[in-house]
Amino acid sequence: MTGSRASKLVEPKLLTAGRLGCEENNMNMQTTAGTIKPEDYVDEHGRYAPYEYWLSTCGLYEFYDTSLDLLGELSGKKLIDCGCGIGHTAVMFAKRGAEVTAFDVDQDNVDKARALAAANGVTVEISRQDFEAPDFPEASFDLAFGSCVIHHVDGGRAGAVLGRLLKPGGRAVFIENSARNPVLMLARRHLVGTLGIPKYGDDEEEHPLTKAEIQGVRDSFPGRMEIIYPSLVLFRLIDFYITQRRWRGMTAFLRGLDDILGRIPWLRPFGYFQIIILEKHK
Repeated sequence: MTGSRASKLVEPKLLTAGRLGCEENNMNMQTTAGTIKPEDYVDEHGRYAPYEYWLSTCGLYEFYDTSLDLLGELSGKKLIDCGCGIGHTAVMFAKRGAEVTAFDVDQDNVDKARALAAANGVTVEISRQDFEAPDFPEASFDLAFGSCVIHHVDGGRAGAVLGRLLKPGGRAVFIENSARNPVLMLARRHLVGTLGIPKYGDDEEEHPLTKAEIQGVRDSFPGRMEIIYPSLVLFRLIDFYITQRRWRGMTAFLRGLDDILGRIPWLRPFGYFQIIILEKHK
């Protein structure tokens, strides 16, 4: 937990490879819409083949699992997926019974998200919206979710928007990157994009979420806030950017190193990902 104004909402769970459970080869390719192409299929844990390299190598499936635990029973709940991208998490929530509304600032993403929902046989209301000024009625949603989206917008505005959209007692869960580790930030500034190391994303202003931006969310949100670190995502980034899963032994070693070091609570906040939990006052 960070900051004196946060109060304890949950007890974070330590995650390891054994928790992942549902693998791609167990996917059921049948939906109410008929047979679905494997590359379009999204399961109830968010497994999605086109994003498999990123989500699996960077440990984000673990963060999805924790987010689902935090959001609780979804059946009949009104959930908004903020900055939904091409919609795979929105589909995941819809398959779990939520009444899902989703938005993204990019119209191409909105079109793809609509197609993905249709391919998976679920209903999701998807529109083009700006996170800092979305056009939805006040107190419309029980739950909110986002993945790597707050760092694209102003933290203070994001907190205020979530406070407006959530019902009293509503909860928001956001998976976000973190600027807390100075070594990772040094590598991001000086190594990524050089020496053959790929640079992902084309937004020059994009950067991991800073302490000041997190404080902006906290100050503007009408309720409680907590940050948890379910697992350590640190050394496996070497595999994502450099070795790129060419050697299974190296992939297993780097993942195992994160798992072992992640058992030390004070080290987990220095990983690249965190979960921000917001709970609106009743």
